[in-house]
Amino acid sequence: MFYRKCVRSKTFLNDAHKDVKVDYIIANQPFNVSDWGGDLIRNDGRWQYGVPPAGNANFAWMQHFIFL
Repeated sequence: MFYRKCVRSKTFLNDAHKDVKVDYIIANQPFNVSDWGGDLIRNDGRWQYGVPPAGNANFAWMQHFIFL
């Protein structure tokens, strides 16, 4: 079974896939984004390995993918 739902939004701030668990992820995340809104979601459940730094989204993207 394939989960096919493409969403164009700021998925850090509005997690469109909260209840979905997947085996594979294909992504083209923007690296080195400094203004990704991390201050707004510091207590998010996706940050299992620590809160990502507010000035760089790279670590946040990795945790976002692991959480899925």
